[in-house]
Amino acid sequence: MKTIFICFLFFYSVMFSQDLPLKGKLESRSWGLRWAALEQISREGLTEYIPLLEEQALDQPIYDLRYSFLKTLVDLHSKNAQKLIVRYISEIEIKIPEPPFNNLDINEAKNKAAILLIDLGDYSQVDLIFNYLSNEPVSTSTSGFVSLLIWIYNKVPEKRPQVISHLLNHFNSEKCSSLTRTTILRFFDSINYEDIVELSLSGFEDENDEELRNISAWILYERNIPELRKILMARIPIEPAPSSKIHMISRLITMGEPSDINYVKNFIPTEKSEDHKFIHEINLSKFIPKKPEFTVGEMIDSLNSYTDQLYQFGWIKNEVDYKLYKEKTKNLRELFEQKKTDELCSNLNWIISQAESQHGSDLLTEEGYKFLFYYTGYIKEKIETEFGTCK
Repeated sequence: MKTIFICFLFFYSVMFSQDLPLKGKLESRSWGLRWAALEQISREGLTEYIPLLEEQALDQPIYDLRYSFLKTLVDLHSKNAQKLIVRYISEIEIKIPEPPFNNLDINEAKNKAAILLIDLGDYSQVDLIFNYLSNEPVSTSTSGFVSLLIWIYNKVPEKRPQVISHLLNHFNSEKCSSLTRTTILRFFDSINYEDIVELSLSGFEDENDEELRNISAWILYERNIPELRKILMARIPIEPAPSSKIHMISRLITMGEPSDINYVKNFIPTEKSEDHKFIHEINLSKFIPKKPEFTVGEMIDSLNSYTDQLYQFGWIKNEVDYKLYKEKTKNLRELFEQKKTDELCSNLNWIISQAESQHGSDLLTEEGYKFLFYYTGYIKEKIETEFGTCK
């Protein structure tokens, strides 16, 4: 109601006092005329009014007008603006306007003044901002402080714990907007915040915010956390957003373990949308096992394990072929450790040749072929890098 009253005074005064000179408006009994004068002075950069504004700023009858005079001085680059703002803050609890004309409480008045100081590069009063946020419930208006808090984090290292505390308070509030939460999460990711994974897991499970789920998923992907595979497999069947689901499935395919591909193959028939099913099938058809950043020994162990999974998933169709592949992959480790390069290469070449010969037949599926052919090829390439060309 107070704000409405002040707005009425402003517009009433502007409408009926257009012909007064600026100095007259600044000294008018009408608060609305004073605001109108300040707006014009700031807009037109009328620096000749700086002395008058400096003289009158702290004697204004209400906090809003004092702030507006100081804000105009900041806009005009007054050399004395900083000192006047600091003085204003120190006098806020002394020179209290008479109600009902004060439409700002003391904490809000201090907070706005502290922000003016920050605009001038003075961070001496940032605790006033923290105090204000501590006494205000999270809302759309307090969410507007997020960018300012991030700025303070970067400029005042000793205040970082308070900044993080207030950002977490906003992130965890149901009243915080989606844009604000994603901004906070991106910031925490940029500073490698110690609990970024936990925050991202929380965001990933938010049923009401698709954008937050997507940003959270991206952070989890980038950090490649050990439980990511399990998290994606649990989320995909219940993900309501088609684009997010497609992205999750694509990510799982990219992760590229046999269990990942098997999950996707089994999920596709359950997809209700034929268009989405088609997209999943196209992405799956493009899959090629990625080259691992492992040692030769680790790669051999993986291929040996993969061979068991290929048979388990039905990608090696019969037991006879499985045992032949298994015999070759099982011997690779011993041959490598004994540095029997010729025999090692012979086994690798046999697996590659056998997979090629069975490709497209009823004996080996496309998925089985890709794992045996490409993964064995990666091992061979690694061997040749270390020991020379395989014969």
